[in-house]
Amino acid sequence: MLASHAVRRQAHSLARGVASWSKFNPAAMSGANPAQVSNLVCGEWVQSEKTIAVPDPLNGEPFITVPDTQVYEIEPFVDSMKATPKSGMHNPFKNPERYVMWGDVTARAAAELRRPEIEDHFARLIQRTSPKSYAQASGETRVTRKFLENFSGDQVRFLARGFSVPGDHMGQQSHGYRWPYGPVTLITPFNFPLEIPVLQLMGALYMGNKPLVHSDHKVCLVLEEFVRLLHHCGMSLSELDICNGRGTTVNEIMAQGHPRSTLFTGSKAVAERLAQQFHGRVFLEDAGFDWKILGPDVHEFDHVAWQCDQDAYACSGQKCSAQSILFMHDNWAEAGLEKALAQRASTRKLEDLTVGPVLSVKTDTMLAHAQRLLQIPGARLLFGGEELTGHSIPEQYGAIKPTAVFVPLNELLKEEHFEVATREIFGPFQVVTQYGDRDVPHVLEACERMEAHLTAAVVSNDIAFVQRILGSTVNGTTYAGIRARTTGAPQNHWFGPAGDPRAAGIGTPEAIRLVWSTHRPDAAIVPAPGPAPELLGASCSTVTPGTNRACCYTKIADNVTDAWCKTTYPNLYKPAGPAPVPSPPVLVGASCATVTPGQNEACCKRKAADNTVDEYCNVNFPELFTPATPGTPIVGASCSTVTPTDSAQCCQTKVEENTEDAYCREQFPQLYPVGSSCATVTPGDNEACCERKAADNTADEYCAQNFPALFAPPTPDTPIVGASCGTVTPADQAACCSQKVAENVADDFCAELPLDASPAPAPEAALVPSPSPAVDVLAPAPAPEPAAAPEPAPAPAPEPEAAPAAAPAPAEEARAQEVQTPPSAASTKQLPTSLLFCVLAGVLAAALLVA
Repeated sequence: MLASHAVRRQAHSLARGVASWSKFNPAAMSGANPAQVSNLVCGEWVQSEKTIAVPDPLNGEPFITVPDTQVYEIEPFVDSMKATPKSGMHNPFKNPERYVMWGDVTARAAAELRRPEIEDHFARLIQRTSPKSYAQASGETRVTRKFLENFSGDQVRFLARGFSVPGDHMGQQSHGYRWPYGPVTLITPFNFPLEIPVLQLMGALYMGNKPLVHSDHKVCLVLEEFVRLLHHCGMSLSELDICNGRGTTVNEIMAQGHPRSTLFTGSKAVAERLAQQFHGRVFLEDAGFDWKILGPDVHEFDHVAWQCDQDAYACSGQKCSAQSILFMHDNWAEAGLEKALAQRASTRKLEDLTVGPVLSVKTDTMLAHAQRLLQIPGARLLFGGEELTGHSIPEQYGAIKPTAVFVPLNELLKEEHFEVATREIFGPFQVVTQYGDRDVPHVLEACERMEAHLTAAVVSNDIAFVQRILGSTVNGTTYAGIRARTTGAPQNHWFGPAGDPRAAGIGTPEAIRLVWSTHRPDAAIVPAPGPAPELLGASCSTVTPGTNRACCYTKIADNVTDAWCKTTYPNLYKPAGPAPVPSPPVLVGASCATVTPGQNEACCKRKAADNTVDEYCNVNFPELFTPATPGTPIVGASCSTVTPTDSAQCCQTKVEENTEDAYCREQFPQLYPVGSSCATVTPGDNEACCERKAADNTADEYCAQNFPALFAPPTPDTPIVGASCGTVTPADQAACCSQKVAENVADDFCAELPLDASPAPAPEAALVPSPSPAVDVLAPAPAPEPAAAPEPAPAPAPEPEAAPAAAPAPAEEARAQEVQTPPSAASTKQLPTSLLFCVLAGVLAAALLVA
């Protein structure tokens, strides 16, 4: 009856279009008409020299032939794996359009699985290869379809979402990317022929890997059918390879091809062997001895009994998440849970596949294990413990009734019994035990001593009890609440073990990123070698030390206010006064070679329009200029040679670069504030200031104290002279002006000093009579400063633009000279000097009368 119903459903499905891409008809497969499975390598479906005949799990007929790939046939698989780059088929920098492509393929595949006939088709294929109830098989198909819907469209690219962190300066950031492994291996079991391989395969493809897939030979037909559906939906067959056959052959491909990572779902023994052989480059979802704890509060009795039956015996117990041991509180035992479990187990039958063939454990093995448990003191058989009757399941498979064995908790914890009591039987088999309120620590001890930590359930609405159990255990997917379960993981949450750094996951974006991609940190992106860029932040006080001044320059150029810059570098800012001449966008300096790159030609055009010569422009843009005349000035020596509209900006640049320009001093005196000492300049510029003082032979007490190496020790007769005596320290101004007088050098600063503070200039040489001993008094050698420094002169006023003031009267000259003459000299030569000035006054008067 089951077969005839399947034929009708399949005929209906084929009539609605499944045959356009489908290769396998689950209703037609039989010993007389076996299905032929193929390998897929380098984009082609191929056969192997030998095949494996897969017996029908319901009657033993060889209804599927699978390639038995031999070691001498693996070269194409190895070459394909080696040809896959470590950077994958795509990544955030390479072929990013493939993220979009996979989103489109996934959307079309999900739409196909939503069609009732396609869903039924895959449910029937699952039932034929791994017998389970139609509800379980169709549920597996729906979970797969919902997974595909979850990752349709842009969701694939969202899987590769990374992160970035600001760096230390402009142009520097650190990035984190999700990066593929490249060549990978996927090994999947028989119990979920569609869900496990498809969810893991798609995750591998989404992240940019090229997987070699090996599905259990008993059910690999289902995977091939789904890959054909993907090809129908737009996927290239070269995106993956499928190798069917024995595990030893696939192991050899891996040994020669060196996959970068492997996902294995299956037995613990094989998992450990793979981890050792491939040096830990594996993710594992291996055995699970999964526990369920019924708390002290009894609620929803019927639902809890039904859920316990489902968790232990659905799919004939062939789920890695199946309930392996039940810790039943005294209150549940008193409520009659044992009887309820036995009653529900008795309703399972082979006809509807609610119980069926066990594909990995033989009947004798399961029954022998039950007998071994019953030898534990106090153990008893709750139900089952017998082989199914009236079946034709082949001997290499198992066939027993749903079985439960009760083992007392105190005996279960004993060293001699614990290992056998917690052995996983991958079939319709569970251990049941009982505990009281005082036994909770013993329950937690049992959970702690178990080795496989895949799933678990805490059935209780008692918050304190639930938190105590969850806080003391480590299992992976764990359900809590009165309806908690251990099985039935949907596509909307993580499913996987915990407590192992190799633990894999399935179903969610986080699981895909963990298993099928690695974190690639992109080292800080540093600019090419060269001058440090002018780095701007909210304030130039926040940039990299050493770049603050450059930052402030940029702030000023961009007309951006920064209070820190104004306080720290006040000399960069023009003093308040008349508004400066507005500068055009292109700022011409000494030469158009110095302007912003890209503005050179515009600068040269303006030079040509203003008839200003620039050697850089003549060489690079000769068509803009007529041949230069001999008298044409060359730009660069002085800001007087630039275009008039640019002279103010040019002089500003001269000042900032500490470059002397007489034109700028004359036309823009406001740019040259007089500082009495290098102690007053911008912090960090003190040494450069002192170097200029030393070069100009200008004394500065601050410089002498802090940078003595720059200055030769002054001799008593060495005057301290600068470009203007207004620039030297106040204590040196009188001596400086005296030297100016002696050298007949005009200094406006000295001319404006009060009579009692500044020496007068000497009379012109034409008015001096013939040399005599008394003439030497007019320009005495500067004497050392007296012990008590003279009263400092008042701060100099801004230099006037008018002509220098007339020379002071002779009487004032004499008074100024007395200030500079040592006391001894003043007393010995005071009289001759007075007489000389009288003579000079007479000469001047006579000259005026003649005139």
